[in-house]
Amino acid sequence: MSKVLRLLERLELILPGFHGYKQKELIREDDLLVRRHVASLIDNARQRVEQAMPQVVRTSPDLLPLVDSLRKRMLTVAERVRHAEAGYSGYFDRIKVVEDTLEKVLEADLQLVETGKQLVEQATQLASNPQNAAQRLNELLDTVEQTLENRTRILLGVS
Repeated sequence: MSKVLRLLERLELILPGFHGYKQKELIREDDLLVRRHVASLIDNARQRVEQAMPQVVRTSPDLLPLVDSLRKRMLTVAERVRHAEAGYSGYFDRIKVVEDTLEKVLEADLQLVETGKQLVEQATQLASNPQNAAQRLNELLDTVEQTLENRTRILLGVS
C-alpha cells in the first residue's frame, strides 16, 4: 500500500466528504474542507483558553498578558487558515500534480489537522498548568503557520 493511500485514508476518516484531490472539480471543495476543519479546531482551542482565563487570573495573574496574547493569536491564525487562498485555483491548472506532490500536500493536510487536535488538547491543560500549556500552545501555532506556508509552497512548485 502506498504512502499516499495511507495518508488519504487517514484524512478521509477524519474529514467526511474529503475526496483527496482526486477530481479536478472537487479540488477547491477538498481544500476548503481541510481548512475549515483546522480553523474550527483552532477556534475550539481558543474557546477553551477563554474558559481557562478566570482560573489563570486566580492562580497566575502574571501570566494573563501572555494568555490573552495567545488568545488573540489563535483568532488571527484561525482566520489565516480559514481565508487562505481558496482551492489554490490556478495552481493545479499550471502544475501537474504528480504523486510525490500529492503526497506532500496530504502530509501537510494531515499535519495541520493533527496539530489542530493537539491545540485543543493543550488548551484543556491551561487552567492546571498555565506556563507550560501557554508555551506549548504558542509552539503549536508556530507549527500551523509553518505548515500552511509549506503547503502553499508545495502547491506553487517552490518546495
